[in-house]
Amino acid sequence: MSKIINKIVIYVKGIVSFMLFFFISIYMTIFVLLPVPILNPKTKRFYTNNFWWYARFLTKAHFNINIQNINPFNEDFTRPAIIVCNHQTLFDVPLTMGMFPRLFVISNNWHHYSPIRLIVERYVDFLPVTNGIKWVLTQSESRIKQGSLGLFFPEGNRTNEPAILRYHKGAFLLAAMLKADILPVVIYASEGIRKKKWYFFKTGKIQVYIGNRIPPVNPDENDEVKTQAKLVCNLSRKIYNKLQNNSTT
Repeated sequence: MSKIINKIVIYVKGIVSFMLFFFISIYMTIFVLLPVPILNPKTKRFYTNNFWWYARFLTKAHFNINIQNINPFNEDFTRPAIIVCNHQTLFDVPLTMGMFPRLFVISNNWHHYSPIRLIVERYVDFLPVTNGIKWVLTQSESRIKQGSLGLFFPEGNRTNEPAILRYHKGAFLLAAMLKADILPVVIYASEGIRKKKWYFFKTGKIQVYIGNRIPPVNPDENDEVKTQAKLVCNLSRKIYNKLQNNSTT
């Protein structure tokens, strides 16, 4: 009987969450379709702030999921950095974008060929790595000087498995060339969230661990960059395993 009641509660919460999402998305759709030029920095910032609020809403208004932020080093995100974060669920993107208001994303080229590209780019700066490291560096420099944070998913691809894949060195090379700190972020989502269910019927807990800043290495020393990528990956795996163990106790 308790299982039936629990399922009913999950469905009711999911439907309520969906209805809230539906009505807020109507506002965002109208907002997006307005023929407003975004070349002006103030206008761009206005759009970005709206997306930041919307991304936070997507996670906060999901009543079947409990999100816990763990910030032992009291990171306040006021200084520029390159954030390196594992990527396993659909929640990772709105979750990270909702945490960091001044954000640009260094990504693969998925959004370039997506029909939502023109909409997304109104809100967030996406820098596709397929344009080359020099282009990404040039675009990132001005944003870092303005105090923005760069978001990088160094695994390269999203995996549904409860494990962190190898971190590629691109994020760490970029941080070294920008002379920007590396800010490790580890996200652990419980099994109920990783399962293939309708978004609003997913249940469980998400833990977001914000690590300590790590200074960049010498960009001319390729071995140092590779070593740093490996060390940060190993550190992230240890944190991930700890979060996983905590969620099962």
